[in-house]
Amino acid sequence: MLPYLVFFLVALPVVALLNDHLAHNNMFAPLFIGLFAWVLAPGAALLAGGFLIQFFYARRLTGRRLVGN
Repeated sequence: MLPYLVFFLVALPVVALLNDHLAHNNMFAPLFIGLFAWVLAPGAALLAGGFLIQFFYARRLTGRRLVGN
């Protein structure tokens, strides 16, 4: 996911500024849509999944400790 973040935050704006064949007023809306679709949405999904796994794993360990004592 880090390469996509670098691409959308660094490489794509530099290409948009240096390329004289692009319409610059049409470039920034797709940039933010692409940033959301390729970086922020998958990152949020991974974070939510990690929180769920941590919640269930910690709950399972707490239950085992109570039963074992």
